Amino acid sequence: MFLVAGLVIMAALLVLFGGLGQIAYLGPIGIKTGEILAYNITGASLVGPEDVDAHKKYDLDLNISYIKGTEIYPLESMELSNGLFFGSNSIKYNLKADGIDSITVSFRIVRTNSYAPLIVKINNEVVHEQVYYPGYASISIDEGLSDDMLIEIEAASSGWQIWAPTVYSIEDVELEVKSYLLNTNEFKFTLMEEYDNFDQGRIDIQLDENMGDLIVEMNNRIIYSDVVSNYKTIEFNKTRLRSGENILAVKAGVNSLFVGSASLLIFYKTEEVSRIETILNLTESQYNSFDQGKIRFTIVDLIEPGGVSAKIMYGDEAIYSEYKTASTGSYEFTFSKASVRQGENKIIIESIDDAVFLMKEFRVSY
Repeated sequence: MFLVAGLVIMAALLVLFGGLGQIAYLGPIGIKTGEILAYNITGASLVGPEDVDAHKKYDLDLNISYIKGTEIYPLESMELSNGLFFGSNSIKYNLKADGIDSITVSFRIVRTNSYAPLIVKINNEVVHEQVYYPGYASISIDEGLSDDMLIEIEAASSGWQIWAPTVYSIEDVELEVKSYLLNTNEFKFTLMEEYDNFDQGRIDIQLDENMGDLIVEMNNRIIYSDVVSNYKTIEFNKTRLRSGENILAVKAGVNSLFVGSASLLIFYKTEEVSRIETILNLTESQYNSFDQGKIRFTIVDLIEPGGVSAKIMYGDEAIYSEYKTASTGSYEFTFSKASVRQGENKIIIESIDDAVFLMKEFRVSY
């Protein structure tokens, strides 16, 4: 009697585990634009395209100022001459600067006959004339100055000494100018999809040195002009931007200086396509005994109409692909041994024709 009971139990076990096949509850993995997220096997997961928040960030170093300082402008070397029968020439330089306090003209006289003075003019007005001899010379000018000046250096005519012109051969000619010096930060960036799907823009500023008024321009339009604290956030909208290349300029007001850093942030919407993906890894013995498998899941909410497909990939090769119309309800895709390979098979559930839906209870059996 015990022998009969044992045989009955063995037969039942064979029917339960052999005849019904193996149920493989594989932890499904959702793929979102390269980001891998684990999903609960019974939790609802989104499949299909969706608009998600995205942003671009650009970091800038700030070292801007508009304060008085000194700048050197080198001029050309030349042999200056001027005589009744010999004509004349001059060194000319158009100087433009804001708030000029003083100019120092310096040069080295290599050769001269000193027949007449060397002349310095500003806007055709003589501001200095003197007879010089070989050597270094320096002329300081602090009157009659403007923000836009034509500076000329020339020799006076030799006059009655008609046999030769006045000659001054000068080198190492420089203008040392004390004025406001403008040092700005300009940054170029390109927007395409970001412009089309723009939400908002922001500039975060952190300053280590802070003096005066800060000016921020976007595409030559002022978006901020005022004093700032060491930490400042400036927001702007789409009307300040354009599709393609944009220019952000950070400037200092008069008698202002700023050193620190800034971050330019562009917030926009972008489309990401979600899908469900899992691995079916078949050993040699599992593959040899393989008969057929089933992919099952339930669509619990159809957000956008379209289709749903089930694929099996082996490497880059699609060895199984079926699709159906997407609607709420249960789905079952059956695949044969010809649709799998020994080793790692990738099972993918994705949308077709921009369908968007929520699915759960994803499972694979074989």
